[in-house]
Amino acid sequence: MQYFELPELIQMYRDGGVRSLKVAEVGAKYQIHVMTAQGSGTLRDGTLDRGIEFSTSQRAAAYLVEQGLYDNGQLSSVAHDDWVRSKVQASLDGLRDGSNAVYSEDEWAEIRRVKKAKLGV
Repeated sequence: MQYFELPELIQMYRDGGVRSLKVAEVGAKYQIHVMTAQGSGTLRDGTLDRGIEFSTSQRAAAYLVEQGLYDNGQLSSVAHDDWVRSKVQASLDGLRDGSNAVYSEDEWAEIRRVKKAKLGV
């Protein structure tokens, strides 16, 4: 396995040598996988010969953004999938505990009518 140091990865990214960055699930943790023209590897965890690990895909994605390494959606769908799951779970939880509003069909029709009027549709 090839490992990349953060400064090396940042330089390759700036030079256009990074084809993609991917937040990958590895066991119960997440790592940042890198694809270059020379092959693939992972972001090194300090001086250890292992990939840096994150507890959630969101933390890994946030780390990439903090380092200026986010490139228009080339991050793995793992982060997006986790985000969608958390939104769906929050909605289901809200329905169960009553914190989400539940609208009747007539109320939804009125909401849509108002929104369409604002849009001029």
